[in-house]
Amino acid sequence: MSETKRDLLDTFYRALCAQDYAVIESFLADDAVWSIGGPVDALPYCGVYRGRARIRQMLEHKVAETLGRRKIAADYFLADGDRGGLLGRLIGHLPGGLTIAYRVALFFTMRDGKVHEVHVLLDSFDAAEQVIGRRLDVAQDANEGPNNSIVTV
Repeated sequence: MSETKRDLLDTFYRALCAQDYAVIESFLADDAVWSIGGPVDALPYCGVYRGRARIRQMLEHKVAETLGRRKIAADYFLADGDRGGLLGRLIGHLPGGLTIAYRVALFFTMRDGKVHEVHVLLDSFDAAEQVIGRRLDVAQDANEGPNNSIVTV
């Protein structure tokens, strides 16, 4: 892999950690796509965002309103060609003063020197419980379903 691409991904990652939205936006392709899987009711920033302006608005407002000050502590950061990824923990300081932390993985795809896709996978169950401030009893919720059955895969 060329050092230039690794440097670009590393600088992009550092901008994410620093919440430097102008730098993040400058790294994004015009038609960039950022997807975050998770329950929108508990984590309103989850969803698919297209275009630099929408992605910046999501990061600067939706994520900030939910998680307050935050950082990503990477355990692993890998780059290979036009792709990169990191595995770590997102640590957020909620507006009420509570600190939360949950596992997160980000996968980046570059095209023509710009970040084209970011896919975020997070431990959404753990994150949702921490954000809403209570444990989720899925066994109880499953028993309230239409046929009271749980399918094991």
